[in-house]
Amino acid sequence: MSPWILLQVMIGLALLSFCGDALVRGSIKASLKFNISPLIIGLTVVAFGTSAPELVVAVQASLVGLSGLALGNVVGSNIANVLLVLGLPILFFSLNIGEFESKRDFWIMFVSTVIFMGLLLNGTILLWHGFFLILLQILILFRSYWLSSTSEEATYEDVAEVSNEVTQGKSIKVVDFVLLILVGIVGLPVGAHYLIEGASGLAKVFNISEEIIGLSVVAIGTSLPELATSFSAAWRKQGEVVLGNIIGSNLFNILFIVGVASIISPLEFKEIDLYASLSYLFMSMVLLWLLISRPRVANKLWGIIFVSIYASYIWFLIA
Repeated sequence: MSPWILLQVMIGLALLSFCGDALVRGSIKASLKFNISPLIIGLTVVAFGTSAPELVVAVQASLVGLSGLALGNVVGSNIANVLLVLGLPILFFSLNIGEFESKRDFWIMFVSTVIFMGLLLNGTILLWHGFFLILLQILILFRSYWLSSTSEEATYEDVAEVSNEVTQGKSIKVVDFVLLILVGIVGLPVGAHYLIEGASGLAKVFNISEEIIGLSVVAIGTSLPELATSFSAAWRKQGEVVLGNIIGSNLFNILFIVGVASIISPLEFKEIDLYASLSYLFMSMVLLWLLISRPRVANKLWGIIFVSIYASYIWFLIA
């Protein structure tokens, strides 16, 4: 195997992670500079930014006819978001779930995921399916905005961190956020290009399908922003932030990203056991509900369970 293939994957993953974070931070700084509400920033910029790698990969994969890679990325990322992005931090930090206030958001994610699974099991996700999924995402955003605007306080970790720089006397200069946004806008497509090229090369070398690469290597790579956010929030004992990050990202993946990708090109799995992957996706949602259904401290045992099941999923893909 050519070392260039592995180098492409590593360059792609590094660029997606770094440039996705740059886009988020630059957009937040721009919004604060022009006195846009942190609420609006959290509901749009932060939600979009952490899923930007999945979006760019899915769009570019659809444009070059790799629909299996685009779908595998979304399904694999949603599985990884629950089992890995939640499981790994719990291995290191006990997480007090408390009385999770957004159980309705979980059920919205659950129903949206079931709709997505139904479309996949029916065959192909077509253009009109894509418009329907995007409409659902817009309605959910409006609901979140309405609920959040009626609450006294809304906390978004990325917004708070950048806001602290302002309150501590570090004024925001135009060049600060312009450079960050440019890095994000330019770097994300480049990172996605390298990752897709490397992933396609791996699939050919090991004679495995594009779907498996999307479900494993690409899915883990594009979930790095969510993993970084979850580790940071778990370290700060912010269970709501961890769970909100996962639920919001999963919703964005299956509604907006799949919607956009299917408008570009019809999406379908061709060379993999669809039922097995969707079973793991459904299992991850059930495990998440068991965790948040009542107040508890998620200790290392929960982390072992989540990560072990994810390891079994990866073993299923490559065995």
